[in-house]
Formats: sequence, structure tokens, C-alpha cells
Amino acid sequence: MSAGRTFGFGILGFVIGGATGAGLGLLGGLAYTSLALVSGFEGHSGYVVAFWMLAGLLLGGVVGPFVGVSLSRKFKPRV
Repeated sequence: MSAGRTFGFGILGFVIGGATGAGLGLLGGLAYTSLALVSGFEGHSGYVVAFWMLAGLLLGGVVGPFVGVSLSRKFKPRV
């Protein structure tokens, strides 16, 4: 197996995982502020949503490369 292919899948997993995590964090943060009735005074709800986005981004950035590398090892290119 090519090391470059594995590295590429890892980087791709990092980018896609981070973007997906941030998007899910945004949706989770918006849902939390609506359900918990977080005040919008002085942007408090914005801080809460930003925290959720950052948490999702970090989680996706950590999990994404593992998924990418495992997929690169599972599916071998046809020659």
C-alpha cells in the first residue's frame, strides 16, 4: 500500500471530518440555545453556539483522519 495514498486519505479525513463536525456543532448549538432558552443579551447565545462549533470541529478533526486511514486500507485501488 502506498504511504502517500494513506497520508492523502488522512488529510482528506481531517478536512472533511472537521467541516462536518463544525456543521453538526453549529446545528447542535442552535438547537441547544433554542431548547435551553439561552439569552441573547450581549451575544451570549452566540458564544454558546461558537463553543459547540469549536467542540465539533475538534472532535471531527481528531476522528476524521482515523476514518480516512481505515478507509484507505479497506478499499484498495483496482489496477
